[in-house]
Amino acid sequence: MDFWLRVGEFEQFLDRWRKRPPQIRDLSDEEAAAYAMRIFQRLGRTKNSARFIYHALALNSNQPQALMCLSDYFRTGARIDKITENYVFAAVAMERARVKVEASRQEFPELDAARLRLIWEGGFATYLKDAAAMPKDFADLTQFSLRENDYLHTIGQEIKKYGSVEAAFQKIHILIGLKGELLQEEKRLFGAKPAPLNAPPHYVRSAAYAGWLRTDLKTLAVYH
Repeated sequence: MDFWLRVGEFEQFLDRWRKRPPQIRDLSDEEAAAYAMRIFQRLGRTKNSARFIYHALALNSNQPQALMCLSDYFRTGARIDKITENYVFAAVAMERARVKVEASRQEFPELDAARLRLIWEGGFATYLKDAAAMPKDFADLTQFSLRENDYLHTIGQEIKKYGSVEAAFQKIHILIGLKGELLQEEKRLFGAKPAPLNAPPHYVRSAAYAGWLRTDLKTLAVYH
């Protein structure tokens, strides 16, 4: 067949493709993160909020809003008596977001407030006024006494269990993907070489991921 005829058919195909309704797979990391935040704020820790958090970070592992949402997903929302694994997960995501924002010199007051709240939840900040009148938005840093070095040291010690900050983040990203049912443990083929003893499982995209990416954005209008 003539080359240019093939080109014309390809262009027609692209035209038909462009006219299809927008789908989740068309979202940028920033748009996916915005959906993640809106869904999380409205519905909390659900499969759908986990999906958008995971996908936004799959597109850009340094997406600040998605990282902040990831942190919110794991934090308790209340003062804790001891440092838990979920608190460490929340802190890893939060500090990754803070570093990214500072490096790009962006203004992100919501992140500062969320980080202060997390530090307070871990017992590393004290409200300087009447505790009964403590604001819920944590917007004013000057109203708190922070032990930031203690917070960073404690989180640093906990991260050593995972080998590195990046390894800890990868574990959290996988975990949120599993909560959203977008990942599954890879099944070994019959006759394949056995995995080394105590080797960590390997995860791959689930069949649900591909189907979810083709979801029409009109179905998400309720979250606008």
